[in-house]
Amino acid sequence: MGNEHLTYPRENVRYLQWYEGHFSAVFVAFHPFFVLPGVRPDECDWGTFVVDNRGAINAPTLDDLEELRAAERDGLIAATDIEALIPSRARPMSWIDTCRSAGMRSHQHLNQALRTHIRGLKRKFEDRPAADRLEQFSAEKGVFLPTEGEFQVLHREGLASLARQLGVSQVVAGDDVTEEVRVIEVSHLTRPWEWWPKRLWTPDESMLAVVDSDSFFTLICLSDAAMRTIDMPPFEGFWADATTEHDWWLHPLPGTA
Repeated sequence: MGNEHLTYPRENVRYLQWYEGHFSAVFVAFHPFFVLPGVRPDECDWGTFVVDNRGAINAPTLDDLEELRAAERDGLIAATDIEALIPSRARPMSWIDTCRSAGMRSHQHLNQALRTHIRGLKRKFEDRPAADRLEQFSAEKGVFLPTEGEFQVLHREGLASLARQLGVSQVVAGDDVTEEVRVIEVSHLTRPWEWWPKRLWTPDESMLAVVDSDSFFTLICLSDAAMRTIDMPPFEGFWADATTEHDWWLHPLPGTA
């Protein structure tokens, strides 16, 4: 894929090194937890469809897995209906509050629990007891877990705000596999999406937002000019330093916002 500076960094490459010469600042924005009053997560087709070993044995092919998922979600509130409710009804819950309530030691530990929950880590990095506590916390408190690998509904207004502050009325969107790109009106960012890109950037490339397929955070990359122009929306997360890379959760954080 061309224009690598508009993609998620390769593994083991530090963020600021990857974007050097294009973006001078990278913010790691945590995907928020949230509560929907009157709606419980177990009533909804929401989040990652996790298949345990027994399910994998019973559904060895992709068609079998799709049938298994269809059976699991039968009678549940559709994800699209949940997405429509989030902007007006969701109550965000920060990672720091979730850590306290779910018994996680740190933001890094919470990220590890989330990745374990979706079977997104090698076994040596998993923390199954932490993932179990997180799942129990979600079920008992009615807290929706964030989703991985996609822009969060609760982040869209912030992304639109950044684009408006940078004086643009359109952004470019692309996925992480093909060269397909689309132009999206900034005013449409906060409406229901019909396509799920993994990259958004301004036409002048002063801002890039990008997600990684198995990660519960979004990178927001800004040029020097953009940093002088914008007031950062209230995303929760931290500014990358010279050492920050994809496995930041294995190391001390530079600081959280």
